[in-house]
Amino acid sequence: MTNKGFLGTGVLILLASAAFGQINIDDQQAIERRRQERDLESNRGTFKTVKKPSEEDARREFDNERRRRRSAAARDAMREAEKNLAAQRAPAPADAVLYKEFLKDSKTGLIRLFPDLGCESKNLIRVDGDCAGAVLSSWGYSFRRRDYVVEDFWDLRLKDGELIADGFMSQELLTELGDVPLENLSVESPGVAFLAEYSPSGSFTDARRQYEEIARGVEAGGFRYSKSVKVAAGMTYALRFTAFRNDDSTLIRIFYKGVTDVEKSICAIDEDRRFDAIVVFRVIRREDDGGLSILWKELTRRRAPKVIFERSEKLADIRP
Repeated sequence: MTNKGFLGTGVLILLASAAFGQINIDDQQAIERRRQERDLESNRGTFKTVKKPSEEDARREFDNERRRRRSAAARDAMREAEKNLAAQRAPAPADAVLYKEFLKDSKTGLIRLFPDLGCESKNLIRVDGDCAGAVLSSWGYSFRRRDYVVEDFWDLRLKDGELIADGFMSQELLTELGDVPLENLSVESPGVAFLAEYSPSGSFTDARRQYEEIARGVEAGGFRYSKSVKVAAGMTYALRFTAFRNDDSTLIRIFYKGVTDVEKSICAIDEDRRFDAIVVFRVIRREDDGGLSILWKELTRRRAPKVIFERSEKLADIRP
């Protein structure tokens, strides 16, 4: 029976009782209470009692929802930024077609390298002046990781019109070979042979001494080897890098002593790809934005030596 039925029955009872004079006001009130009780009993289970949230609960739910929306917006913005950066870094499609056969070799690559305009620091990214159009985090490249890096573990970087090879705990020699096709180069080629014969020392003291000698410039066989060269479109260059590995004794010293910023970088070596290689590369074009389009090829690769510190030596990079 529906609520309407209960109501109709109650009315009929009241009308009938009144007609025969068998009911008073108190009886009418009792019947009405009974009707209301039946209504409540009929509707029980259909409606649920909802507790009104407190102001604190409402505020907490509001804050949670705001954080969820901000996180989603941040993820969307990050994905969009990564997509845009990948598009800026991408080599020209025409270059990919032109060098298609050359790039079939797994030890080759085609990249764009952008100038370091000083737009990025540890806690700040500038977007004014020249930095307004800068391609961020794209001025240092690791041939070992085949990716861009900005945390000192690069093999090559571009700054102030110079190619610079000065990665963390790595011994590099860089030289210009001239207008030479990459396909014709080997470890016996002029300018490359010296790199293949060079013997980097694993002793920290000797490695630092070698670093300083190379930074000043080494002349051999009509070529000059250094840590940097002026960049020119249409020129080919050769680079030897020895990315030193850690010795266990070095990590033990850090474990018992505590960690400085330099020692954090030393520990990070174990997460990097470290080996010794010779790479030749050609600047096929200098772009209007100051960036370079570079075609490269790896000639040799070998296991890198470990850098060894004497117990009396302070842990440091081989760069002075």
